[in-house]
Amino acid sequence: MTGGLARVIFGQRGTDVWPLLLDQTAAGTTQALVAGVPFEGRTLPLAVYTFDYPWREAAVDSQNQLERIFLLDVEGALPTGVTGVWIGDRGYARAALLRQALLDERLCIIRGRASTCVESAGDRLKLRELRPGRGRAIRYPHVLYQARTRVPVDVIALHDPHFEEPWWLLVPPDSEAVLPTALVVQLYRERMQVEHTFRDFKTHLGLRGLDLRVHVAEQTGRLLLAFCLAYVLAIALGSGPEAPPARRDLEILRRRPRHGTRRTLSVLSLAMQMLVHPRWRRRALTGLRRLIDRLARGLPVLRHPPPDLYDRLALA
Repeated sequence: MTGGLARVIFGQRGTDVWPLLLDQTAAGTTQALVAGVPFEGRTLPLAVYTFDYPWREAAVDSQNQLERIFLLDVEGALPTGVTGVWIGDRGYARAALLRQALLDERLCIIRGRASTCVESAGDRLKLRELRPGRGRAIRYPHVLYQARTRVPVDVIALHDPHFEEPWWLLVPPDSEAVLPTALVVQLYRERMQVEHTFRDFKTHLGLRGLDLRVHVAEQTGRLLLAFCLAYVLAIALGSGPEAPPARRDLEILRRRPRHGTRRTLSVLSLAMQMLVHPRWRRRALTGLRRLIDRLARGLPVLRHPPPDLYDRLALA
């Protein structure tokens, strides 16, 4: 399914470096590890693994090992020509994961824990003591992250006035040519899109309140994979050629902008309204049939793929 979702999003072949969001959420009574590509304010899912606490997997002895298998699974499913840069929050700021990323030559952007002991320019201190730039990021090269493991990283420190807490973003050492500072900050801002997708799964697709009793992790995993395919199709419909006229017809704009826009409908909400509204139902179903036909012929369902990293830097 991971390879199929990758072909849905990228087609048979891709180019350049792409952002891949990594996060974990509760899915009913089990846990779901999810990876996806940010797009139109949401995340197009690439893979889902489900598991339970306390850890009971016989074939995989720890969550660290499961996460490594998960990352390799997604990377192995990416089409020829596509390289991913993983973006994760503080839950993934573990020295073992960062060290493994270096060994696997994996690009990543991970938000560090402020209380972690580090060494910078020969001084031992807490990560929070690396002064963040206010409104402008400062890059600290060759920092040793975590006192015992001492994993080499570059740290990008920023205190955005719009956020309560500063960010200390960890990236591979000597990676500025591939992950320049401005781009790292811009990409981490998009991490919130995965939270929007989790909310969509729980609110719109019915995951909240799900009450499974037997083989919960396995059954939830199968259900989530079906959700993923339906979700990608809905996002594609809500951003496809039928969407602009439907938005003009169905959307009631805010009187005042919020977060820089007067829009009230996400691409998912727009697709859902098109599928139920009498004026748009037939055109929406025609659009879905067109998308499924493209999928059956091995073509990507998205007319315009998410822009790659260097397009994003140029736009910034």
